[in-house]
Amino acid sequence: MTLLIIALFIAAALFSIPIAHSLVLASVAGLLIIDRVPVHLAVEQMITQTQSFPLIAIPFFMMTGALMVSGRLGQSLVNLLTMMIGRVHGGPAQVGVLSSTIFGGVSGSAVADASAIGSMLIPWLKKLGYPAPFAAGTLAAAATIDILIPPSIPMIVYALVSGASIGALFVAGILPGLLMCGGFMLVCYIKVAVATSRVTPHRLSGAPSCTSCCMQAPRWPCLCSSSSSCALALPHRPR
Repeated sequence: MTLLIIALFIAAALFSIPIAHSLVLASVAGLLIIDRVPVHLAVEQMITQTQSFPLIAIPFFMMTGALMVSGRLGQSLVNLLTMMIGRVHGGPAQVGVLSSTIFGGVSGSAVADASAIGSMLIPWLKKLGYPAPFAAGTLAAAATIDILIPPSIPMIVYALVSGASIGALFVAGILPGLLMCGGFMLVCYIKVAVATSRVTPHRLSGAPSCTSCCMQAPRWPCLCSSSSSCALALPHRPR
């Protein structure tokens, strides 16, 4: 019986049927074949699982996050963080970590955070000279903070399954989330400081020119503040 359900699921998936629909088709086919559980009872159980009041919060969290990023609020937030810490070692990468942390306090979804923040900041980081793997890896890792920073969708689902208190889980996730944020920012600072240590120690005492130091470290962002061409441009969402 189990092999039959698995075979039906694989067959439906091979015909490009969405995974969720394939699971439903395989399950219903299994119920019709064994004829031990009434089909209407299975349908009733499926619908009952969605009639949970705490689950209503999940689509609203995602909608709030989408509104924040699609509007000017998310852009303004990133610009503010850029002006605050954008000039330190790894500042733009740290802006991505902080943006993900704050966005996690709105949407609660790591996937939504990675797609929304990544689409705006990865092109900006690459334009500043950061290697693409470093930019993508930083934002992908920072998106996992959303699992801990409340409101967290995985915490809501876990609380419903285990019977734990949602409020207690939210409070318990604040400190670990902040520690992860601080740790990621420290890694960004150390990584960029080490990568640019050969060209940036003398920037305050007067580097010869912005172009000469950038040519020595083309894979990492120029940190010279003596030239207008090195101005830290603010990120923008792609149109």
